[in-house]
Amino acid sequence: MVIVKLESGILYSEKTSPVRDSGVSEIGVLRAGTFIDYTGLDGCGFVLRVGTEVYEPVIMPELDFEIEDGMEVCLAFEEYPAATICMVGVTIEITSCEVYVPCE
Repeated sequence: MVIVKLESGILYSEKTSPVRDSGVSEIGVLRAGTFIDYTGLDGCGFVLRVGTEVYEPVIMPELDFEIEDGMEVCLAFEEYPAATICMVGVTIEITSCEVYVPCE
């Protein structure tokens, strides 16, 4: 899959039409996000920052990479109402996630 992020914040892939990276959850729309390690906060692990919003993944597909602090990814997700101990952001189900590799 080819994914391109333009300076305007627009993501494009061969599976989607161009969409603005607004941080608003839309099913099937790719978003640019960054994994942040919150393990120092009680009950937390990795969370996702998308734009200015923080999301707490509670369901994720099997990934073919190891998550690292500061890792940039392209992902699709939807809200998934759940109660957690961490409580730092909206809980989500990640439906698709790939490591973001910028064009050089």
